[in-house]
Amino acid sequence: MATRSAIAIKQEDGKVKSVYCHSDGYPEHNGKLLLNFYNSDESANEIVNLGGISFLDEKLSPEKEFSAPRYDWRQKEDVKHSFETPQKGITTFYHRDRGEELDILTHDNETEFIKYWRNDVDYLYIRKDEKWFVDGKELTEEMTKEDS
Repeated sequence: MATRSAIAIKQEDGKVKSVYCHSDGYPEHNGKLLLNFYNSDESANEIVNLGGISFLDEKLSPEKEFSAPRYDWRQKEDVKHSFETPQKGITTFYHRDRGEELDILTHDNETEFIKYWRNDVDYLYIRKDEKWFVDGKELTEEMTKEDS
């Protein structure tokens, strides 16, 4: 079962752009990645501008066009990063990697963002004031640690 989340960034005009993320939305995964790899307004905008996410990972795009690992020894050549053949460490997007429609939502304000997503996802992430927040609280390293 997926742990769904929404990832958003508050724009200078107060509007909020958001996208859906299907898997591993809990702070120990998505929260940790947002703090460690996407901890700037620029990178948050990059995430959102690529649309809905199947799985968030350390990088948004492959470094080389044909660099996905071989999952089967019978595979004769490397394959392009896609939804069916994801490259390790690369985020998988529905639009870019599966050919689905680009799905970026714009909400009039943060309250509308919360209203829209609250019943459909487990976690709400928003980038504002140069910080990440999850479910209304500032996202911290402590929140991203796995229970021992």
